[in-house]
Amino acid sequence: MPGIEALVELVRVQLDDAQFRVVDPNKRSRFCERDLIKLVQIVTRRKTYKTPHGKGEEEWQAVADKLNEAVKASFSPRACRDKVSALLREHKRATAASCRASGVVEQHTGLSDLIEGYLQLKTRFDEAQQAEKDKKKRKLKRLSAAGNKAMRNGAQR
Repeated sequence: MPGIEALVELVRVQLDDAQFRVVDPNKRSRFCERDLIKLVQIVTRRKTYKTPHGKGEEEWQAVADKLNEAVKASFSPRACRDKVSALLREHKRATAASCRASGVVEQHTGLSDLIEGYLQLKTRFDEAQQAEKDKKKRKLKRLSAAGNKAMRNGAQR
């Protein structure tokens, strides 16, 4: 039957042309492995951990826009932020479990390597911030001690 074969061919052609996702801002997309890798790459490149207080929403909006453009999907800034937090939390949990297990070889994936790289950058930044705070604190303490000493010397005269 040539009619059925033609119909089957037409259906197959239509299915091949169908998009995997329909980009609709009103509908939420779900993250797949490829999206997660791209998300972590974007977040690492943009260094979201350096965002000043109060500018986080704008930064995550930029991350979501960049991700949506790259993977042709519809992710909200909140979904991106929450997913990155969940990935970091899960990675830390898995790393701790791996350290506790003796004789077990860790399995590295592209995503886990990207997350580890992001965590290392974030840790370095946090350590630099803490060192800067400690330096300022020591300076204030030294100035305060010098001021107190000057006041005592002035009172003794």
